[in-house]
Parts: sequence; structure tokens; C-alpha cells
Amino acid sequence: MVPENGPEAVTAAISFPPRGKRLVSCAPAQGESLHRKTAVLVVAIAMGIGGCASASGTSSSEQKESFEKSPLLAEVLAIFPGIFVHGLGNLYAGNGDRAQELMGEEGLGLGALGVATGLGFLAAESHRHADHSHGAEEILGRIEEASGFLGVAGFAGFGAVYFFDSWIRDMIEAPGAARERNRQIKRAYDESPAKAADPNAATITSATTPSPPRTPPAPPEGSR
Repeated sequence: MVPENGPEAVTAAISFPPRGKRLVSCAPAQGESLHRKTAVLVVAIAMGIGGCASASGTSSSEQKESFEKSPLLAEVLAIFPGIFVHGLGNLYAGNGDRAQELMGEEGLGLGALGVATGLGFLAAESHRHADHSHGAEEILGRIEEASGFLGVAGFAGFGAVYFFDSWIRDMIEAPGAARERNRQIKRAYDESPAKAADPNAATITSATTPSPPRTPPAPPEGSR
């Protein structure tokens, strides 16, 4: 409601500060508080960055150790259960190509031993048949028996050589493969820890790096 005296009464009701005196403002106090909060935030960020850098160094070292292979464990795996699956020592050491070669040798040896076993059964059957035969039939049975046992000896020898050779080679090569892998990991971390931590870093970088723009060929002088 408007007072009875009109607008003058309304103006008089509002108190204005006298001239020459400044109003007390809380802006400086708010500014000091803002500066204090900013300083605390900067210190917290700096401490966080330092902690992340320290953790990154520690994690890189731990990651390097996790990538390294134990020559002793490679030897143990090559002995057992490596006797059943040849190449486990090299496979653990990171030499997958050599492990596949040794597994292939083992498979070839086992295949030859399987053929020798089958020929052995046939030779035994020829021997039994020849014992109950007479004349020319007995002679043919003895020939089949002899050829069967010769085949058994040949395939068994071939299979045994390949089987035990692949197993022994895995036991000999696995520790050296583990030490070589450790040297490669150390060399890679010395050159670039980030690249060593991510083997696909180089591939990703090269794939994402844009190729430089191609400059169009200059037109012939006669066409200008």
C-alpha cells in the first residue's frame, strides 16, 4: 500500500548512506576464500600427479617382472608334463614357433610308433599262421613274418628317435629361450617402457597417424 503522504513518504522511508561514506562489502573476504580454495586445489592436483607418476613407475617395473620368464620353470615344464606334450618349455618361454615344431616332431614320432604297433600285430599274426602251415604256405608266412618285424623295427626306431629327440631338445632349449626373452624385454623397456608394456603400440600408432597430403602434379607448361 502507498502511504498517505504519497511518493515523498516512500522516498523518505528508504534510508540512503550519507555521501562520502562507502558501503562495507564482503567481496574481499570472498576473494580471499576463493584464493585459499584455489591454492588447496592446486596442491591436491600436484600431489595426485606425483602419486600417479610414482605408481606408474612401480607398475611398469612390476609389469616388466610379470613379463619375464623363469628359466628354471621352463626346464621343469619341459621335463614334466613336457614328456607328454613336447614344446611346453619353449611355449612358456615365449618361443611359440619352436614349440610348434617340437610338437610336430612329437606327432610324427607318435605316428611312426603307431604304424610300428600295427605292423607288430600283423607280424605276430603271420607268425601264428606260419606255425600252423606247411610247405609253400609256411614259407610265405615266414616271409610275411620277417618283413613285418623288419617294418616294426624301422618304424619303431624312426618314431622313437623323433619322439625322444623333440623332448630332449625342448629340455635343452627352453631355459635359453627364457633367458633370451628376458633380455629382449629388458632391452625393450630400456628403449621405451610404454612400447614394451603395449606390444601393439607401434602398430596402433602407425595405423592412426594420418598420411601426409599428396601434392597434385604440376600441369604441363604448354597448358598454362
